[in-house]
Amino acid sequence: MAGQKLNYRIADLQYNFSNNLNVTMSYMADKQKNYYNDAAVGFEYKAPAGITLTGEYAANRSTLAKAASGLSNPYAYYIRAKYKGANPFAPGSTGVWVQYEKAVNGFDLMGDASPGAWATPYNWSAPSGGGYANDVKGVCFGVERTLAQRLILTTTYNPLKSFDGNTDKKLISAQVWYLF
Repeated sequence: MAGQKLNYRIADLQYNFSNNLNVTMSYMADKQKNYYNDAAVGFEYKAPAGITLTGEYAANRSTLAKAASGLSNPYAYYIRAKYKGANPFAPGSTGVWVQYEKAVNGFDLMGDASPGAWATPYNWSAPSGGGYANDVKGVCFGVERTLAQRLILTTTYNPLKSFDGNTDKKLISAQVWYLF
């Protein structure tokens, strides 16, 4: 992987069924389909009383993902229930969430998952700055707060296990987001 140049093909589609519901579909593959050959479908539903449900299911049919997982269709998914949220333009606004996530070993070989969706720490050996959707399952908890205009602090507690359930991965992380 080190020093290797990869070309990606990426497509995203989003359809808003209503003001409260949108559905997304995406595709990502490297040219040789060695690391990524992903297809995903996701949703966001804004329920009354400040609750938002978000989720996504994806399958990575790349050569190395199948070899690492031993599956013909390596997969990952998450579902999140969030109450309110940190508005970057409203200092003091706060949000809390709970999320269940599950990703087979080998699904996300280069750490390209969305850091907003997969709050697990980055794969520091990967060449990207994404989240890491690989060999994890469990419930995560998070809190976010706008400290100043455009400045959001997010903290998460992830008492996760490895996909096979044999290894604990208890993680605490904090991120500061600044919107330019």
